Amino acid sequence: MMKIRNPWLWLVAIIFVIAACERTDAVDPRIVELYVDLRIASEEFGNNNEARIARQNLMRQAGIGQEQFAAEIQEIRANPELWMKFQNEVVARLDSLRNPDVKRKKL
Repeated sequence: MMKIRNPWLWLVAIIFVIAACERTDAVDPRIVELYVDLRIASEEFGNNNEARIARQNLMRQAGIGQEQFAAEIQEIRANPELWMKFQNEVVARLDSLRNPDVKRKKL
């Protein structure tokens, strides 16, 4: 039978494997929805005080602070594969708002 020489080494290796397996490249749907809503608000109101208030209300309703949203977007942009997935989900959300009966094919 094999004897474990260093149990701490095994523990660190197991933790590393578990942490690596838990990492997903999933995009939080709340971030996608908020991103789309913020873009729509910017297009509707432009860049004035009314737009700023609308954006603040959207973030408050989503329960996401400006710093958290900025950090999430920065993390998504740092990963090109994740950024592409995010953009595809944004386009799908916009399409569903424009025409709720049409489902966009995944690329």
